[in-house]
Amino acid sequence: MPESRDSHTLTNSTLPEAGDRRVLVVGEVILDRYLWGEVKRVSPEAPIPVLRVRRREDRPGNAAFVMIELRALGASVVALSVIGNDLSARTLRKMLEAESIDTDSLLVDRSRPTIVKERMMGYVQSDMRGIQQLLRVDEESTDPLSPRLEELLLAKVDAQVHQLNGILVSDINKGLLGATLIGGIITQARKSRIPVIVDPKMDPDYTVYRHATILTPNRREAEVATGFRLETKQDWDRAADKLNQELDLEACLITLDGHGMYLADKDGPHVHLPTTPRDVSELSGERDDVC
Repeated sequence: MPESRDSHTLTNSTLPEAGDRRVLVVGEVILDRYLWGEVKRVSPEAPIPVLRVRRREDRPGNAAFVMIELRALGASVVALSVIGNDLSARTLRKMLEAESIDTDSLLVDRSRPTIVKERMMGYVQSDMRGIQQLLRVDEESTDPLSPRLEELLLAKVDAQVHQLNGILVSDINKGLLGATLIGGIITQARKSRIPVIVDPKMDPDYTVYRHATILTPNRREAEVATGFRLETKQDWDRAADKLNQELDLEACLITLDGHGMYLADKDGPHVHLPTTPRDVSELSGERDDVC
């Protein structure tokens, strides 16, 4: 391993300007729903806490959350996903449209529900302190899309690929992103010289992402995909090189929780981006960004 790879450490970095960039975000859009309340007693019907609801809140989740953040950076965002024919779908669409996100490529599948993750959050101490998550209820279908829906989604990509500056794929393994759809998107993008960044699912077989531009697995995902334990810089380097070579990527960015990130260019330097400690105020729910 060249010495220069470990000698590069980025300590002062700034985000590139995202204005005037049109990005297609592909992935499962989810409605994160929170019920906030207090717990003062146990149910007489079963040994479970009784949550007295004080507030309800809906938030865009997963790929929808990524879209919102890209808009905050100034990018023009197009949403490509599948939703159900239900109130949750209408709520999500309104949220995205309120941020000026293009929802024309959100297709409706009447056979599956819009994915909703409902979290029940209870204050378990006096003065509304000591909040904790009591229960999460998921409404979803992980069945693969029909071939017809995949064709319609690929047609949406084909119709606008020449207007795009990039495609971001967020795969959480909920049935949307099958091999046909992912492969078709990457093929169309390569023909038009459009970069494709993939946030992959947890899977030992990443061949479905072959020829993407950049892959961004987290530590555990990279371990499962490569079979390597990722504990040292040498481990990170070996795993990134394997993914770059086997999948014909241009770069691999491995997120390493408390250790930050490791960016490995296939033909260039490998860079460690360390973290800065922060106080965390909310631990519930998933996040599809890196801070």
